[in-house]
Amino acid sequence: MELLLSAHDTRATRFTLSTGQALYETKTPEPDVKHPKTISIKKLEKKGVERDMAFIEFHKLHDDVCRVWGTDVQPKKEGLFTSSSEKSFTASDGNKYIWNIESPGCAELQNASGTPIAVSSKAPLSLQIKLSIEDPGLVILDEIVATFVVADQWARMTDAGFDDPVLFKSIKYCLL
Repeated sequence: MELLLSAHDTRATRFTLSTGQALYETKTPEPDVKHPKTISIKKLEKKGVERDMAFIEFHKLHDDVCRVWGTDVQPKKEGLFTSSSEKSFTASDGNKYIWNIESPGCAELQNASGTPIAVSSKAPLSLQIKLSIEDPGLVILDEIVATFVVADQWARMTDAGFDDPVLFKSIKYCLL
């Protein structure tokens, strides 16, 4: 399955099939002093029905939050010597998955044995992002979409020159 993003920023976009059918929509309200940066993801169903599927919060002083259908799937760095570009999560199927984050819009999701499950890429000479999901990943599609948004936001923070997104968030809030 291939999902095309309508915008180059995962904070406010639609994930659509090549037929044009939108499956997911992300929205980000403006952050304020009292509330962390949040991203909500709606699943778009037939007949215009929208269901709140995922909620992501980026915090300054404690762990970020990513919940899909109420279950925590926040990708986390494992161990002290793990690459900062690798984040893992356990999906609803009980299996562990690892996002290898290359740059904004470019990441690969692998299962624990290293088999690619999903790959995101930018089209040549374009900012449009495509998320390709292999058949084994379709059973956790909602979790793939939500954790991809988290992985992409981490890549954007790192790409902005900050190796540590927590430090980036602290600096950003100090500058506001």
